[in-house]
Amino acid sequence: LVKPTLVKKIVKEGEVIYDASGKAFQQVFDPSISREIIYALKSTTKPGGGGMRADIPGYTEGGKPGTTEKIIKGTYSKKHHYSSFIGFTPASEPKFLLYVAIDEPEYRFMPGIGKTYFGGRCAAPPFRHIMERTYKYLGIPPDDPHGYPMGHPDADPTKADWYEQVGILKDLYNQWNR
Repeated sequence: LVKPTLVKKIVKEGEVIYDASGKAFQQVFDPSISREIIYALKSTTKPGGGGMRADIPGYTEGGKPGTTEKIIKGTYSKKHHYSSFIGFTPASEPKFLLYVAIDEPEYRFMPGIGKTYFGGRCAAPPFRHIMERTYKYLGIPPDDPHGYPMGHPDADPTKADWYEQVGILKDLYNQWNR
């Protein structure tokens, strides 16, 4: 494994002062734990998940929405927030990681949608749009050929990558809420 870094090399007057290229690092998690985390985060962008507006039709992705109250005049505000979504794609072998943060998203309630300032509602869509454009620009084909919204000619939820997992989560939800 190669350590991710923002600064690869520092050169001053032709002399290399710092060189991080090729530095290895110790793996923090066992690969099986990493797979479980990816599996769990994939469900957030699918039907019933808190970040389903980040779903990229035809592709697999995972992520985590976030919302926090801002501190205004020394106290947590109920009307001023930070909203975010961090996601990765494709989920099977992540190549892209994107963090979207919105400072003070619009605070309102929309019938049929709910509170608009939550990360899954306001920060997840920009993630989806940016990644859709990235895939299109780079010419990367879909990795979930059946994972399209209902009504799309290629949609077949029973064959989609997420189908089994969403079913398991639905069963758990029903067990917990009896």
